[in-house]
Amino acid sequence: MNLLRRSVLVFLALFASSIAEAATPLPEVSIEDPVAVALDEAPDGSIEVEGRFAVAATQATAWRVLTDYEHMPEFISAMRVSHVRSRIEHQVTVEQESVGRLLFVSRTVRVVLDVHEVPDVEIRFEDTAHGSFESYRGSWTLENSPDATRIVYRLTARTKTSVPAFLLRNAYRRMVRELLEELRVRVSEEARRESNSAAPSRSPSPAAPSPQR
Repeated sequence: MNLLRRSVLVFLALFASSIAEAATPLPEVSIEDPVAVALDEAPDGSIEVEGRFAVAATQATAWRVLTDYEHMPEFISAMRVSHVRSRIEHQVTVEQESVGRLLFVSRTVRVVLDVHEVPDVEIRFEDTAHGSFESYRGSWTLENSPDATRIVYRLTARTKTSVPAFLLRNAYRRMVRELLEELRVRVSEEARRESNSAAPSRSPSPAAPSPQR
């Protein structure tokens, strides 16, 4: 009986937290703020996600990380495969495979993304395979400011599952927050590396002449 009661309480807590999260407007962020994530449910049952963060890096540096498709498994922990199938200028086809958790179950998710790039400004993507999702589309937007680059992530997805929407919202919120936190770390590392490589090296000071005797 106690176990059943605890399970019901956990269920209700998850439901209440998902409602509160969906109702909270997404704030503006600075480089000192944590990643911000907000979710909602569309009339067709799709989950709508928006996340954002700010990072002390140039827009060009952030763009290079976001479009480094082949190396994403090196810095995105959930991603197992990211492979560019084709590229024609700024139109790219990217195959990706990730592992996500829903409650106590791990699930492999596969997408084939039709990606359209607007250099240094926006990346729009949509899954064309429809293997793991009924629909999956979104964007990355880069916003420049004097001291940082703000990155905004938007996703609308409808999965092929009968899991209640509020459980999906909690899973999406966790996975998107992890994704954005890992991206911010990578962009920050790249910005520091570029700053260090651009810094002029100091020549050793000339030795003082020996006193004449």
